[in-house]
Amino acid sequence: RLKGLSSRQRQMIVLVLVVFLLFPVRLSALAPAEIIALDAMAVAAPIDGVLKTIHVRPNQSVKAGQPLFSLDDTTLRNRLEVAQKSVAVADAELMAATQKAFDNLQSKSELTLLSGRAHEKRAELAAVKAQLSRVDVLASHDGLAIFGDPDDWLGRPVTTGERIMLLANPEKPGVLIHLPVADAIALE
Repeated sequence: RLKGLSSRQRQMIVLVLVVFLLFPVRLSALAPAEIIALDAMAVAAPIDGVLKTIHVRPNQSVKAGQPLFSLDDTTLRNRLEVAQKSVAVADAELMAATQKAFDNLQSKSELTLLSGRAHEKRAELAAVKAQLSRVDVLASHDGLAIFGDPDDWLGRPVTTGERIMLLANPEKPGVLIHLPVADAIALE
């Protein structure tokens, strides 16, 4: 077909083709994407327990110190009462042995043992109180509480360190793209 055209027309066609080749061709691929936070901190269960309440809604903005969720404290409260009674019993035994120690040598020898037992019971009580103080989880900084459906979490047993939600910085969003390997394009 080019033979039937004049040399001027052929030059114009070649010039148009060269100009056409100078336009960039965009490469594209379709892939599912997810908006994520680049600066997100995991909020995990501080102790083993059952999730009792979630105080925030998914994707709600929270302030530092605001309650996020609470674990069931029934078992810990019962352990606290038992530990308090154990401390009272150990103190009473120590007091009785101290009073007997003035005139009884055997009571004097038991004094160290009972004193150690009283310290042990106090340590157990302090441990239970420390666990009880970690039942309510508070936001460490401002951000968005990101998690799934709250109904899926309520009443569910969780273990220490299990991630419940993310506390994300809304100022640093990102996009996570799930691109199949077949569509991956290597660019230099």
